[in-house]
Amino acid sequence: MVMPITMLSAGYQSLLWSIMNLAYRWALLNPDITENVTEATGIVLIDEIDMHLHPKWQWDIVSALEETFSNVQFILTTHSPIVISSCQNEHLILLTDDKEVIYLENAYGYSVQDVLNFRQGTIEKVKILTDSFYLAMDEDEYDKAEKILEEMIKVLGNSHADIRSAREELKWNRL
Repeated sequence: MVMPITMLSAGYQSLLWSIMNLAYRWALLNPDITENVTEATGIVLIDEIDMHLHPKWQWDIVSALEETFSNVQFILTTHSPIVISSCQNEHLILLTDDKEVIYLENAYGYSVQDVLNFRQGTIEKVKILTDSFYLAMDEDEYDKAEKILEEMIKVLGNSHADIRSAREELKWNRL
């Protein structure tokens, strides 16, 4: 059965296009090598390696690339806690909003929650903002609470349940 690539899911398409792109570029750069393609050397940059991938594939992608292209150095970016926790003996680097570079210890096998808490700082930031919001509310500092709420919206988005609750509480307390 022949199926056009466009009929595949976004994850399959993304993975296939990446593999074909990598193979094409490898062939261009190594025209003399026709056998033992797994011995190719080089450096490959892939932005957002997790894009469109099923969580199972996110877990497997880094090790699959390393096993298939053992002589290639991969520099990957991701926001996926699944990809981060799948990295075994990798060099993990966190780039902060302040352009600070933090070298992380091995995160292999960490739960998604632990990666979010301890490696990406996401949950901690939300907790700090939420605690600050409710402290400002308790102290009747509604203008301050509103500014904190704006920061919370940047992190969580407008439709998050915590945002809706905080917005309602601020509205009712200002009456």
